[in-house]
Amino acid sequence: MWIVPDTESSEPGDTQREIERELASGELFAVASGVSGSRGREAAIRIRQQGARLWAGRLRRGSTVRLPGAAYGHLFIAQGAATLECAGRFEHDAVSLTASDAE
Repeated sequence: MWIVPDTESSEPGDTQREIERELASGELFAVASGVSGSRGREAAIRIRQQGARLWAGRLRRGSTVRLPGAAYGHLFIAQGAATLECAGRFEHDAVSLTASDAE
């Protein structure tokens, strides 16, 4: 995934991180973030975009999760299905979100 940096003349780069342990938790976790600090972001790969955060998770069937607030978001459902409050059920799909309890 390419995230446009918020500074000009930044050199492109790539970083890999093993996330199997975090996926096994059944919770959302920060994979990449332009913001350091709270809610697990300190373990995320640092990116040069203050407004961007990439969260991932392998949720257990029947579990409920609250998506982190953001002015804009994009939810990918790679496997299985999800029901979004006020939006319905989505299976193997992607959903764009705006003003979702913006942080």
